[in-house]
Amino acid sequence: MERPDQPHEGSAPDIFVSGSANDYLVTGLRDPDPEVRARFAEAIGLFRAYLTLPYLLDAVVADPDVCVRDAARRAARALIPPREAAAPRVRRRASQPRSARPSGTPLKESEAVLASFNEYVAQRMNPGSGPTQSDLIAPATRCLEAWGDHPADDLGEIERAALAAVKAIGSFLRVPNESAGVKYLGFQAAKKRVEEYEALTAARGDRQGD
Repeated sequence: MERPDQPHEGSAPDIFVSGSANDYLVTGLRDPDPEVRARFAEAIGLFRAYLTLPYLLDAVVADPDVCVRDAARRAARALIPPREAAAPRVRRRASQPRSARPSGTPLKESEAVLASFNEYVAQRMNPGSGPTQSDLIAPATRCLEAWGDHPADDLGEIERAALAAVKAIGSFLRVPNESAGVKYLGFQAAKKRVEEYEALTAARGDRQGD
């Protein structure tokens, strides 16, 4: 695989948000040559290819070559906001008394989103019989906003699994259809998270029934 072109010195990097460029960069991270993988990791950071971030983080953790891991780590730092940017929101939450935080979590809303997603999955085999991606965007977005009021430390196992599933659905919905490879992987990841939540709730129900 050819190495990606580097941007000219001092020029603003291109920002890829959809299309074949993301798929090309992700494929480069899987090249058998570690030097090529490292160059593609660098390119992701230089080009600000945000939709490839999940694959870049996989390289940070799992690539067998230390040079590739280092390159991926540097690129990830270029894509992830510095801790200071997120600090004000974290501090506001930390300063809020626990008694002032919402008492209930949007678990039922999450289950409704997951149910709609399952209907969407089913209708892929029978088009026209269920919700579309557009139908899922608004409820998933509202649900994620509601979860934002609940610090992760306050969530139980079921709530964390529900939140992870809704996040995965939201990530899938945000990927443009033109980016077919990333879209498919997002769809599979969302299905897996929903299945994990359903397995967890089923196991919890079985234990309570004993």
